[in-house]
Amino acid sequence: MHRLPSSLLIPIFLVLAAHPCLLPASSARPLSWDHPVSKIAFGSCNSETLDQQIFQSIANAKPDLFIWLGDAIYADRPIWTTWCCTPRLEIMKKKYSLQRESPPYANLAKNVPIVGVWDDHDYGENNAGKSFAYKLESQQLYLDFLEEPSDSPRRKNPGVYTSYDLPGPDSDADIKIILLDVRFNKPDLFEGEDLLGEEQWRWLEQELSQSRAKIHIIGSGIQILPDNLIIQEYWNTYPSSRRRLFELFKTYKTPNVLLISGDVHHAEILKIPNTCTHIGQDVYEFTSSGLTHTCTNLLGPACKWILKHIQQTPYHIDNSHYVELNWGEIYINWDKKNVTLYIRDISGDAAYNLTYPLNQEVQTSLVHESSYDQDNSTFFICDRPARFYHQIPLKSWLQMFIVLILFILLIAFSVYLLIREKRAHPHSKNSYTNLPCSTDSTKKKQT
Repeated sequence: MHRLPSSLLIPIFLVLAAHPCLLPASSARPLSWDHPVSKIAFGSCNSETLDQQIFQSIANAKPDLFIWLGDAIYADRPIWTTWCCTPRLEIMKKKYSLQRESPPYANLAKNVPIVGVWDDHDYGENNAGKSFAYKLESQQLYLDFLEEPSDSPRRKNPGVYTSYDLPGPDSDADIKIILLDVRFNKPDLFEGEDLLGEEQWRWLEQELSQSRAKIHIIGSGIQILPDNLIIQEYWNTYPSSRRRLFELFKTYKTPNVLLISGDVHHAEILKIPNTCTHIGQDVYEFTSSGLTHTCTNLLGPACKWILKHIQQTPYHIDNSHYVELNWGEIYINWDKKNVTLYIRDISGDAAYNLTYPLNQEVQTSLVHESSYDQDNSTFFICDRPARFYHQIPLKSWLQMFIVLILFILLIAFSVYLLIREKRAHPHSKNSYTNLPCSTDSTKKKQT
């Protein structure tokens, strides 16, 4: 058998190692820092046409990394252009360009590494899922916006999910960031509960099983912990996916899980204790949503009341709702072994903060297997019993919504007929005396 000269082995090895098909299955890729990462900023819900000054305050804070958690642009087309005018993809390209060229954002991108995952509006359509017609084209546009390399595995994956290893004091992978795609495979109405798709689940399991990180930050465009909200999309709309996620945390004893999310147009911090899940640790969720607009813009003072009295969840930490423009900061104090979550306002000041200790290890306890059965809704044993609106089947809610729309249209049509009748008979009895040409004599004749 002939052997290759040793001088050829090194270049051949380098060629093989560089081949994308021969890289490890994990898509984690280290980002470049010469110090332990301690400050991570994130945000969501950004309209490219609104004021962008909040990005200046983020840049002023000098974070090690900024994470998009959805709605980097609002790519939804106005309803009156759906069947005409500029093609959707052209609109999306222009919106991404407008965002990139915004001076405050361009300054942030120049000085801070930016990564991210999409939600519905930068995916292309409000609440869209796997049936969105332009999802493959949208995937490439989104990754272009993030300046993802042309040979990145994300460009071929069924979705834009990815992971990153960040350095800490002891290794180059003390922090693992996992960004989940909750759009590409999201089921259509009445078509199941698999939010991520089987390929993304396999990838996620591999990421967790191979991880040696001390801290795991899991990003999702929509909230994970809330049990039964009314309006927004959230993970418990797909309860088996929510349970499966926590089962993975338990199986692989994933330490120091921190969930981060966006979507809801306010900021808040939530916590689910280990007594509710038995996965060996308390889990916090940090939601920051509202870089350029929040629920206050739509609802005014009623926004906070609705969050407190209608959208409340048992996992919400009291007084952490913030309904003005905001971004989130995660500060890791490696010396004190704790994490501080800051809700920051448009100026960068802390509107709310919470500090919690890092766990040294995950202490799991034995729980009866039925608690983790896919068909058992008591996996999250602290979830509230379903409120009346949650007991009504989704199909019935849809029917009631259609009836409500028809009722509103009926009222609007009735008002239209009244106005039309009034304009058609301007000399009616009630308005006769207001006519400019009326005289005393004509009034007498009428009487």
